[in-house]
Amino acid sequence: MPSPQSDQQARGVLRAAFAERGSSAPSLPELQAAQAIGRFEGGDGKGWGQAGAGSHNWGAVQCGHVAPCGPGCFEYGDSHADGSGYRGCFKRYDSAVAGAGGLLHELYRRDGVPAALRQGDATAIASAMRKT
Repeated sequence: MPSPQSDQQARGVLRAAFAERGSSAPSLPELQAAQAIGRFEGGDGKGWGQAGAGSHNWGAVQCGHVAPCGPGCFEYGDSHADGSGYRGCFKRYDSAVAGAGGLLHELYRRDGVPAALRQGDATAIASAMRKT
């Protein structure tokens, strides 16, 4: 598994992903929150071993179906909120910026999450994400 990139490198990738989405420049709390989620969920796209290595998946973004996985996806273990495990299909991205963009897409499509991100309130972010 490749070693994680530095926080500074990850921040640059995330800024590029915001720009590619045509979004206005994110606030510092918004950028920090998105980066923290990307680090936790997918190791800034470099945290995957075995089948997910090189997937650039920043957000543990799934393909929407179960194994066997189709093209552009890979099978990997995950867990439900109650801690029970399952095998899911996760997306592959062509680049780090595309993977960070996939994370942003998931965050900004969910009711309540964008406002919580802009506030930088970790509890509000987690609550809004859990609800959706």
